[in-house]
Amino acid sequence: MSVSELAAALGVRPSTLRHWDAEGLVVPDRVPSRGTRRYSPAQARDARIVHQLRSAGYRMTHSGP
Repeated sequence: MSVSELAAALGVRPSTLRHWDAEGLVVPDRVPSRGTRRYSPAQARDARIVHQLRSAGYRMTHSGP
Protein backbone atom coordinates (compact mmCIF):
# COMPACT_ATOMS: atom_id res chain seq x y z
CA MET A 1 0.00 0.00 0.00
CA SER A 2 1.10 3.55 -0.58
CA VAL A 3 1.14 6.21 2.14
CA SER A 4 -2.09 7.75 0.86
CA GLU A 5 -3.85 4.36 0.58
CA LEU A 6 -2.93 3.34 4.11
CA ALA A 7 -3.75 6.78 5.51
CA ALA A 8 -7.21 6.58 3.94
CA ALA A 9 -7.74 3.07 5.32
CA LEU A 10 -6.78 4.21 8.84
CA GLY A 11 -8.52 7.57 8.69
CA VAL A 12 -5.33 9.55 9.34
CA ARG A 13 -3.35 12.05 7.33
CA PRO A 14 -0.42 10.86 5.22
CA SER A 15 1.77 13.17 7.30
CA THR A 16 0.90 11.06 10.34
CA LEU A 17 2.36 7.97 8.69
CA ARG A 18 5.44 9.93 7.65
CA HIS A 19 5.83 11.07 11.25
CA TRP A 20 5.55 7.48 12.52
CA ASP A 21 8.22 6.53 9.97
CA ALA A 22 10.53 9.30 11.22
CA GLU A 23 9.93 8.16 14.82
CA GLY A 24 10.66 4.54 13.90
CA LEU A 25 7.21 3.30 14.94
CA VAL A 26 6.23 1.92 11.53
CA VAL A 27 9.00 1.92 8.94
CA PRO A 28 7.80 1.07 5.42
CA ASP A 29 9.86 -0.30 2.56
CA ARG A 30 11.09 2.12 -0.10
CA VAL A 31 10.64 1.76 -3.84
CA PRO A 32 14.28 1.95 -5.01
CA SER A 33 13.67 3.83 -8.25
CA ARG A 34 11.55 6.54 -6.63
CA GLY A 35 12.20 6.36 -2.89
CA THR A 36 8.47 6.30 -2.18
CA ARG A 37 7.12 4.47 0.83
CA ARG A 38 5.29 1.15 0.38
CA TYR A 39 3.65 -0.73 3.22
CA SER A 40 3.60 -4.53 3.23
CA PRO A 41 0.62 -6.30 4.82
CA ALA A 42 2.65 -6.78 8.03
CA GLN A 43 3.61 -3.09 8.11
CA ALA A 44 -0.01 -2.08 7.50
CA ARG A 45 -1.02 -4.31 10.43
CA ASP A 46 1.61 -2.62 12.61
CA ALA A 47 0.29 0.79 11.56
CA ARG A 48 -3.24 -0.28 12.54
CA ILE A 49 -1.96 -1.35 15.96
CA VAL A 50 -0.09 1.94 16.46
CA HIS A 51 -3.22 3.84 15.41
CA GLN A 52 -5.43 1.87 17.83
CA LEU A 53 -3.03 2.36 20.73
CA ARG A 54 -2.65 6.07 20.07
CA SER A 55 -6.43 6.44 19.74
CA ALA A 56 -6.76 4.79 23.16
CA GLY A 57 -4.41 7.38 24.64
CA TYR A 58 -1.15 5.44 24.65
CA ARG A 59 1.89 7.39 23.56
CA MET A 60 4.87 5.37 22.52
CA THR A 61 8.36 6.13 21.43
CA HIS A 62 10.83 4.04 19.55
CA SER A 63 13.42 2.56 21.89
CA GLY A 64 15.38 0.44 19.44
CA PRO A 65 18.86 0.97 18.00
